[in-house]
Parts: sequence; structure tokens; C-alpha cells
Amino acid sequence: MKNLIIIALLLSLNSFAQTVLEKADGSKINVDWASFDNSDEKVTFKVGDKKEKLKFKELKSVISPYQADSKVPLANYTWMYFPNAKKFKGMYVKTETNDKLLGFVHYTTETGPSTTSANGTTFFNGSSSFEHVHLTVFDKQGTVLEDIDLRSGYQSHNIEERGEAIEMIKRQFSNCPNFIKDFTSFITAESDPKNLRVVEYFMQKIKVNHNNADYVMEPHNLINCN
Repeated sequence: MKNLIIIALLLSLNSFAQTVLEKADGSKINVDWASFDNSDEKVTFKVGDKKEKLKFKELKSVISPYQADSKVPLANYTWMYFPNAKKFKGMYVKTETNDKLLGFVHYTTETGPSTTSANGTTFFNGSSSFEHVHLTVFDKQGTVLEDIDLRSGYQSHNIEERGEAIEMIKRQFSNCPNFIKDFTSFITAESDPKNLRVVEYFMQKIKVNHNNADYVMEPHNLINCN
């Protein structure tokens, strides 16, 4: 079965502009609809009534941009081509330098109810939900430099991973003063011995006004390096 990913303005509530295909040569195409076929390594796109195809290697990224009256720069959802894996991966781009980008996705997982037995009696424990933020540092050619999955749990390995993510961000983007200032001021705004605020940073929501209607949107603003 073919593995198809279809983009049609990326959830109309969250996207207010045409999807943009950025070709490997730097040129861009505004499209109404696009789909990825991982098995054939091709992107099919539609402009008006006309359908066309491009090979994966001919494209650099596919961007579903935000365009909002709030004038807040919002993180574009970008499908970036990773040549080593020969596929596109979708993520929000939080910041970028001349040679690298920081992308992230946020998702929630839930564990089913567990049971505990004592003295012949079975106790049912409640379900738990965990917030995840997957961070990817990659270069402009689509090579992954570092990536890490953060979870909101209190286990020691989760706390350590969140600490490692903080150091990774500071190290990889030390030359992005605006971003580092925004990030460090957020994570140090209150006592945080378990490093939970690094997850919260990428889960912040902002209110965006579009056509006289307010939408609460996630993820939040795009931070320019300078």
C-alpha cells in the first residue's frame, strides 16, 4: 500500500495562506494542494485545475505558512526533505541560523489504567497522559544534526533528557541572541528543578485574530536569531 501524505492548507483553521513548494534551486511555487508519495518518492501538487509532479530530490521543503492580522510572526509548519532517509518530515520551525534550523512537534500519549493487588484485593489506578516535544536540529541540506524526545514525566531519565535538551539548544543556537534570550528567560522564570519548563516552552499558545475572529493557536511565535 502506498504511503500518502496529503496537505490541503494544513488544517484550514490553523493556516491562512497557500502552501508553498520550495524547489532545490531556490524557486518557489504557491499551490492549492499537495501530496507526498513515499513509495514513488514524488510530490503531486495542484495549482488551479492543473496537476503536476516533482521528484523528492527536486524539492527542498513544503511550507504551510500562517498569515494573521495579529502581526505576530508565527512558526510555519514545514515539510523538510531529508535525503538520507529519502522522505519528508513535518515540523514547526522555531528558529534558524544561516546553516541550521530548530524544528519541533508536540503530541500527547496516554497510558491505560493499571492495577495493583494487595491482600487479595485488586485496585484500579487511573490513566496518565504525557506531553511530548520532539526537537530536531537539522541543516539546510536536510541532515539531522541532533534530535531528542522530551516527555513531561517525573522519572529520572525524563528529567535528565530535558536537561540535555536545554544544553543542546544553548549549544546549537548560541549565535541566536534573541532566541536564546527568549528561551532562557522562560525556563528560568521560576524554580524548575525537574526541567519541566523546557517542555512548556514549546507548548505555549497565543491568541491570533483573523477576519475579526480570535483563534488560540499552538505552537506560538517564531523567534528570529537577531
